[in-house]
Amino acid sequence: MELLVVIAIIGILAALLLSALSAAKERAIRTKCLSNVKQITLASLYYGGDNRDRLPVMQLITDSVGPCLLTPPVSTEFLKSYLPSRNVMYDPGNPSWNADANWVVLKTFPPWRLIGYAVTYPGNGAVKADDINYFSTPQPVQSGAILIPPPNASERFFAAGTVATETGQNKTNAALRSTYNYDNVPLVEIDGDRWAPMVRSSHLIRRMAAGDNQGMLDGSARWRKLRDMTPRTTPGSTTFWW
Repeated sequence: MELLVVIAIIGILAALLLSALSAAKERAIRTKCLSNVKQITLASLYYGGDNRDRLPVMQLITDSVGPCLLTPPVSTEFLKSYLPSRNVMYDPGNPSWNADANWVVLKTFPPWRLIGYAVTYPGNGAVKADDINYFSTPQPVQSGAILIPPPNASERFFAAGTVATETGQNKTNAALRSTYNYDNVPLVEIDGDRWAPMVRSSHLIRRMAAGDNQGMLDGSARWRKLRDMTPRTTPGSTTFWW
């Protein structure tokens, strides 16, 4: 009987220890992700400081698979000069995304790259027009026929961790959002080219996204819970949230 009690106590302690270790590991992953988002944001702002306040411009694509696709010249000159480390471009919460097939998704010259973070550079056709950032300082935002005054830079999203759902899964109702697919979300193929077939949200809790880190136009970065996110991509594409 005493042996059984000891075994039970050891089992309970082991379960508690594993839970604590798992939580500590997730905190470390989120911290690294936060650092990546901040580096991407600051590098882009440094680029703006060197180029009359203008942010990097991508080749215009109107049917992008998502806001994580970097096309020339951003995919080459900008990365080489301001973000030389490939690993910074991928969320440690989804290490399988950091693959050669995504880093060179189209073997053109310069190549196209599918990274682990959503960015709002001009030319990114997957991002809603009023979320695109053309300058490193806040500008008035055109929303339909309304011109909205410049937002506070600390509230203007610039880069975001990957929280993705399927096409059409874009309602903010909490009950609906809890039923969405955040794991192995199919991406759209364009003209028969080979794209990464699936994207997974980076910080999952029981197959549902917990949230992700967000970079702001003032250079700051912070964690944002899923419940506070809204869909930011154009209709008809895979839905990305920030």
